Amino acid sequence: MFKILFSPAEGKISGGRENAKELLGSNSARENILHEYNNILKCGDEETIKELFGFKKFSDCEPYITDIFNSPLMSAVERYQGVAYEYLDFDSLDKNGQEYTKSNTIIFSNLYGPILGGDTNYI
Repeated sequence: MFKILFSPAEGKISGGRENAKELLGSNSARENILHEYNNILKCGDEETIKELFGFKKFSDCEPYITDIFNSPLMSAVERYQGVAYEYLDFDSLDKNGQEYTKSNTIIFSNLYGPILGGDTNYI
């Protein structure tokens, strides 16, 4: 079986209309990490949030401050942006190519860990 490995994204696209589903390798440890991440964002402590994202200015963090469990969902391969994703040009693939890519691409997300291209995630 052929799997395609993809690097983390350089950015993310907002929005989405997908339904939630279990992520590749889902487990309670990942759920705990996601809840902790979400709690940090909801706490409102600017210094902690800047440290989490590695930004010096709080305004750079603001686009990422959202309740991830109540955000629109989109497949990972469609959500992420960057050079590799531009070259992939997912939207130009036919339906079979898109389904193959969603099922056989493993993306190494900084937040979610390894996920399939078709796994849905939040902004």
